[in-house]
Amino acid sequence: MEDKTGVKKLAGWDSLAKKSQSGSLNMQTSTQFELFRKHAREKEEKRKQLRVEEERRRRLKEQEERERAKDQAAAETAELEQRRQNELLRQKEQERRRREAMSTGGDVTSQMDLMLNFEANF
Repeated sequence: MEDKTGVKKLAGWDSLAKKSQSGSLNMQTSTQFELFRKHAREKEEKRKQLRVEEERRRRLKEQEERERAKDQAAAETAELEQRRQNELLRQKEQERRRREAMSTGGDVTSQMDLMLNFEANF
């Protein structure tokens, strides 16, 4: 620096102190900024992990619900099939009894005739 007289002035100690303080201040600021960025990245990473975990839980829950619905539908189908089989067996048994009753009807008449002849002879 030069003053009005043209004599060159040397910088004082205060300017040197200012430079060293501003250098360490810049260093602190950049360190703090890096620390802030690191925390921000960690926070974002945690958020991503939480979202991934929530998505995994949601998919698992949906899959369990689909399997439960599938099992329930299969159980209902099996129950319906069992009812149909029972009804078919009931109808077959009813038809068998009806045929048996029809076939023994002729035998009852012949038995009645036999009994009447027996009673008439005594």
